[in-house]
Amino acid sequence: MRTLFTALVALCYVGSPAQAQEFTPVYVATEDDDDNARACEVSNVSIVAVVESELRYNRIPVGTRAQAIADEALTLRVNTTAVFN
Repeated sequence: MRTLFTALVALCYVGSPAQAQEFTPVYVATEDDDDNARACEVSNVSIVAVVESELRYNRIPVGTRAQAIADEALTLRVNTTAVFN
């Protein structure tokens, strides 16, 4: 997962490693957990935490909801689907 996310980030931000770049903050949005997600023990809060950790690892600042509403941050929407059998 880390490799895929890093590749996606690299596609969004192209620059020389020698250059110091300042990235636009990214706000990570998701929906509330549903009954299937809870039954599968999948938490959207933990998924958001993983994505935010990857952003920080790649030196991309994590934005807030208020920043996203004010168009001061990009919004990354994370949708998950859990099916309990």
